[in-house]
Amino acid sequence: MGSTDSRTVFIGKGEMSLSSDYLISIRDFALSKGINTTTLLAGSDIPLDALLDPPPRIGEVSMYQVGKNLVNALENPLVASIEFGHSMSLSTHGFLGVAVQGTHNLQEAGQLLLELFKTRNGLREITINEDKFFYCLRLTPSLFFDFEIEEQIRLFFDLSILVNIEILARQFLGTPNLSGKAILNINVPEPENFPHSLLEDSIEFHFDTSHFELCLPKIWMTVSVDPINPELATAATNKCRDELLELTPKDLLEEVRQRIRNTLHDKPTIKDIAQQLFMSTSTLQRRLREEKTTFKALKDNERLVLAKNLLTDKNSSIDIISEQLGFSDTSNFTKSFKSWSGLTPNNYRKSQ
Repeated sequence: MGSTDSRTVFIGKGEMSLSSDYLISIRDFALSKGINTTTLLAGSDIPLDALLDPPPRIGEVSMYQVGKNLVNALENPLVASIEFGHSMSLSTHGFLGVAVQGTHNLQEAGQLLLELFKTRNGLREITINEDKFFYCLRLTPSLFFDFEIEEQIRLFFDLSILVNIEILARQFLGTPNLSGKAILNINVPEPENFPHSLLEDSIEFHFDTSHFELCLPKIWMTVSVDPINPELATAATNKCRDELLELTPKDLLEEVRQRIRNTLHDKPTIKDIAQQLFMSTSTLQRRLREEKTTFKALKDNERLVLAKNLLTDKNSSIDIISEQLGFSDTSNFTKSFKSWSGLTPNNYRKSQ
């Protein structure tokens, strides 16, 4: 059984977890393909009765094993991936699916997805990128999922997720003759047996691209719709936000460290990181105090680790390293490094 705490119950293996809504959707799809439950659950540490009465969350390692079992048992995973994307409704996405129905247009829905996607799936992250004509939802690996996903498994689920989002976006708008087409960019070469015959006329597939992303025409994004049951949608949104706050301390600290690490050259502030985590600055400060640390301490530690790595390259000058770490001048970097390590940058470099 997976670890639990008083706030979030999950079964299976893993430090993080995924919504059990997806275990149920995988169960139903597997049954439709004649895949038995013994095959589906093999090696996952998920008991049979969880397919009937699952807890709220499933450990991500166990869920990945179930997904891998599914894909390996399919006769044609690419065809099945598109079918799986078509099989999922808004209700498949649990509270997030209900929350989206309270938005007024696709742009609002996209921002809600960006904020709350982690409550549904900890294995992937969504970012939003825009240009003049398209609004793109890009899938990237989670910063905290520390083993490699096999390419066939990644392709199956990434493709099904984005196919499903495109279908739900058109259903959300409820307009039969939308202008323009969505584009699904896929960062692998086109397979020989790709099932073009299953695709909708509203979407184009492009292969060998830089990113895995769904690009919706911008003219779709501001089409106004009437929210369905706003009160229930608000309650579902609050439920998702409560789930976000139930990150384990280990997850939260590692997420803050990772986001600091990725933006050190931009001199990140606690306000910047809090906004990325969809928290107020005061909430993040309080959460860090509960873990007996501060934003400054985490940031200083990440600077020290990176500084030591950079100083091992003797071709990089102290001035350049100082700039890379976001210091205003070399003198401030030298003082800070000495306070962290007890050595000046030059003395540390010599010691290596």
